[in-house]
Amino acid sequence: RISQLTLTIAALVLLIGCNNNNRYPPDEWNGSDCGLHESPRFAHVNAPIASELLRETLKKDHGTGIAAAVILDGELVWSDAAGRSGNRNNPELTPSASMRLGSVSKPITAALIARLYDLGLLNVDLPIQQYVPEFPQKNDTLTLRHLMSHTSGIRHYNFSSFAESNSQAQYQSLSESLFLFSDDPLLFPPGEQYAYSSFGYNLAGAAIENALGVSFGDALQEYLVQPMMLERTGTDDPALFVPCRQAFYTVAFGRIPLHTIWRNNSDAYPKA
Repeated sequence: RISQLTLTIAALVLLIGCNNNNRYPPDEWNGSDCGLHESPRFAHVNAPIASELLRETLKKDHGTGIAAAVILDGELVWSDAAGRSGNRNNPELTPSASMRLGSVSKPITAALIARLYDLGLLNVDLPIQQYVPEFPQKNDTLTLRHLMSHTSGIRHYNFSSFAESNSQAQYQSLSESLFLFSDDPLLFPPGEQYAYSSFGYNLAGAAIENALGVSFGDALQEYLVQPMMLERTGTDDPALFVPCRQAFYTVAFGRIPLHTIWRNNSDAYPKA
């Protein structure tokens, strides 16, 4: 028990000790630009109830911050945020915050692939080596359709590996990150089972980059973000200034929020 306690304390010290040297630029959060004193939008009769539920959800989840909005018939009728941004003096989060989508990036990547398919720029049923020739041949044909539906047999993260779960590496292309899993055997023949896989979307993103000859971020902007007029949607590039981007947290013991080291998502843009 003493050893376990010592390791736990050491881990917490490590997380806190990384606080000052491993964060995005603090000037990304500015009180005036990010609506530091912004009030919730109460344009709908149920808006106050929604704001209260938002705060109850954050408290119940022991999270650090949450933002939400409701649009009816194309009109924004409510938006609010709760919690803290983690930047500078840790001001309150506002609806202007740039929030990371996490794995909600996957359906966006799938929508991008569907759009490219409609334009004849990708075929979801060709062997993946057609677009990513450096990916090793497996015993069975692996396609973009398998990758998007989590039936590829490619494994998920190994969360005990820091390089996978909290990468600090900067990759210039998604193909550069494929070594993390490319040589591992498939869990099952493609199409025979379902197994959630973030790495499958790594490979799908590499296919997009190679097919179009541009970065995943540029493809996303040209074929999905701009046509849909998503003005504040893009990749979480640590080298770029992103206004109102919140800081990283780790929730220890299920309830203690710690401002912690940031993750470089250059290997994870399609699945994030």
